[in-house]
Amino acid sequence: MDGIKTLGLCLCVVVIALCTPVYAASAAPTVSIEPASVEVLPEENFTVNITVDPQDFEIMGAQYYLYFDKTRLNATVQVSGKFLKQDGASTINLKNEVNNTAGIIEYGEMRTGVEDGITSSGVLASITFQALEPGVCDLGLYDVILSNPDAEEIPDILIENGSCVIKTDETPTPTSTTSPSDGATTATPTPTSTQSPTHTPTSTPMTTATTDNVSPTPSFSEPDVTATAPRETTPVQTQEETPMQTGRFTFTTIAGLLSVAYIILKRKR
Repeated sequence: MDGIKTLGLCLCVVVIALCTPVYAASAAPTVSIEPASVEVLPEENFTVNITVDPQDFEIMGAQYYLYFDKTRLNATVQVSGKFLKQDGASTINLKNEVNNTAGIIEYGEMRTGVEDGITSSGVLASITFQALEPGVCDLGLYDVILSNPDAEEIPDILIENGSCVIKTDETPTPTSTTSPSDGATTATPTPTSTQSPTHTPTSTPMTTATTDNVSPTPSFSEPDVTATAPRETTPVQTQEETPMQTGRFTFTTIAGLLSVAYIILKRKR
């Protein structure tokens, strides 16, 4: 008797389980800021989109608040996207305000003249900012609400926020230059002044006899032409220059002077 009761109880449990409908778990709708990260320079403008992925839910209306750092960003304009009107339906903007003093942006929109909602993802609105001071600025969504055709709020919405990196506009000073011939990088040399090669004239000193012990025919050496020859870049001196001007004594000049010295010595004797 107890076995029959137990069998009957098990059959009842099986019947209840078979009659109970099974609902597949579905993902929650997602509201995102795209792109999630932006890098700009001061004074540059950039635009982010507020996108909605319904995840098979019917979206009839949407609203959000977006907070930003007012010292680093200035919101210039907010425009409606095509998400709620992508099938050609009309919409009403319930809210579209930009408050740079508080750093808050508000937006609200709903479909009109239709009974069904949107199930495909799209851009709800677009916001254009101007970068101000260098640094990192978070873009945060708050009080996001999505409603279905029954004017009921859809729970458990996923929020994906964004950020903006404002880089400094300082440009580093280059410390090297690239040679156009072989592409090698070398340090830029410090320019130094170069002097033009100068010719230093040399002459063989002439010894003048002052005493009787000096030989009447003093020896002399011919100037070193190789050592004093000018470089190819130095123009050759003209014949118009006298021996005293150039500092050189020719063989004829030296021989003449020696003859005079010999005559003087001979007279003294």
